[in-house]
Amino acid sequence: MKLSDLYLPVWTVNIVRAAVLAVRAEFGFKYDKLIEFLTSRYNYINELVYQLVNRCSDFNQAIAKTKIARDSDIITDLHILETEISKRRAGNYYKWNIRTLIRFFSSVITCKANQDIVSRYLAALETVIDEIAARLLRMDFAEFNSDAIIHPRHPSELNYDFEKVFNRLEHPDYAGMYEHHLARIQEYLDGYVCIDKIYDYDQVYLLINAALYEKMQLNK
Repeated sequence: MKLSDLYLPVWTVNIVRAAVLAVRAEFGFKYDKLIEFLTSRYNYINELVYQLVNRCSDFNQAIAKTKIARDSDIITDLHILETEISKRRAGNYYKWNIRTLIRFFSSVITCKANQDIVSRYLAALETVIDEIAARLLRMDFAEFNSDAIIHPRHPSELNYDFEKVFNRLEHPDYAGMYEHHLARIQEYLDGYVCIDKIYDYDQVYLLINAALYEKMQLNK
């Protein structure tokens, strides 16, 4: 029997081949018994993997038949989707983005001059929400086609500033010259939104994203 005759994944074949070569080099005897042992052991692992894959597939097919009860109230709808993300095991990418959406739609805009651009951005984010719901129904947990809406691009020369500010927005205890880096971002977004250092973090996060998205749309 040859290793190529066995139904084994590539990584397993490599392990078996290495073990066989080591035994042959060390002892120089026939290794049929070793092959027989390794075949039975790793075929058991293959069978276990096969069963696990089948169970996952059965779970996906069963839960994909379950409808998602959407709600006309956006916050209620987002919390429904948050529950479905956990129930359907969609992963951290979906969990993090739904929590970001909840933060955005729960945020209170304190400056009237920012209201229009934020309203346009929130309307665009409804595309993301609908895509999340559709993907959950299909049990398709790939990256969103609408990812650029919730994660609009920023210039590479300001990467460090955005990194520091976003770290503070996600982790309020994080230090790192927040006001300095926020001022540099505000300068870049001047004419789009007005951001004050006294604004709460959710509002600042929303205003930055709204301005970045508007700027990205205008520069297409």
